[in-house]
Amino acid sequence: MDGRYTIEVMGEGLTKFDLSIAISGIEGINSFVLKGATDKGVTSIFKFTYSSDPSTPVVLTRVATPQSLRQDITLSRKVGWIDNDGIMKSLLKKAEAAEESVNKGNTMAAENELKALVNEVEAQRGKHITEDAAKILIEDARYMIDNL
Repeated sequence: MDGRYTIEVMGEGLTKFDLSIAISGIEGINSFVLKGATDKGVTSIFKFTYSSDPSTPVVLTRVATPQSLRQDITLSRKVGWIDNDGIMKSLLKKAEAAEESVNKGNTMAAENELKALVNEVEAQRGKHITEDAAKILIEDARYMIDNL
């Protein structure tokens, strides 16, 4: 059915998850798999808009806030997707600095901090940060940049 949809993944304990979605349409089936980590009291939010018009692509988006970005960094360390406390702390500092800049109304500084976070994730991808964590953290930062 055409419309906007929100999916919330709520944690009952520390775990990794795969969210698999298949959307059937005129052009066939669009399948999406999103990975994440959650813990008790943590919610991950995903949104998408579906249209039966075959020229309108379905785009599934991970919704990110400064709080959810910090949660994703911390959870990635807890589940072993980030294997170094120093890297986790560095990423958290960048996320906190971006949030402080947003709170002060300085979106340019926030964007720069988020881009620095993305650069650090890219530099550590495959070394101290797994592909799953890299994808999640980069999606979070880009979503936040796009919505400043």
